[in-house]
Amino acid sequence: MITHTRLNPSVILVLAAIVLMLQGCATGTAVNQPRQQERTTPVQDYSNSSVQELIVAAERANPGTRQTLLMQAAESAYENGDIIQSERILALITAPASPEISLRTNLLEAELALKKGQPDTALSLTEQLRSGNLSSSQLIRWHKTRAAALESMRSYAAAARELILLNSSLSSTQRHANHERIFSLLTEIGRAHV
Repeated sequence: MITHTRLNPSVILVLAAIVLMLQGCATGTAVNQPRQQERTTPVQDYSNSSVQELIVAAERANPGTRQTLLMQAAESAYENGDIIQSERILALITAPASPEISLRTNLLEAELALKKGQPDTALSLTEQLRSGNLSSSQLIRWHKTRAAALESMRSYAAAARELILLNSSLSSTQRHANHERIFSLLTEIGRAHV
């Protein structure tokens, strides 16, 4: 037989308050953790992220981090061979950009111009950069872009000179391929004069 016992209303209120406090503590921790992760997003390593992941992260980031993530996405798209996507992402980077982002944008625009068959534009864009401000990997890209642009313009000696200047920045295995490319360009000089 079931008997109904009546609980005191103050006991019910105390129990309800305890349940709400425990529930609030349990959900408060879970809710606060993602917020803390969002605050640390700018220092997160996105080096292995896909282009789409970088774009999504950029949409959620503060303006400075947004430009860095978009730049990384544009460079990744270019490295993946998607020139159109790379150009579209570059268009999302708004001024004023930091000097680092401006430099990276200029270098990528030069590489894109070269891919689109505009070596004169690529050369002009690289001339706007100061090689002393470039990191080692950017310096390699800068020299290679200049060399390819000059080669497209049939300026073989100048293209070879760019690759010679690049040589000291390369590893020993990369130097061998670079030497072969220099020799090939110098051979083209002889063919052009025949």
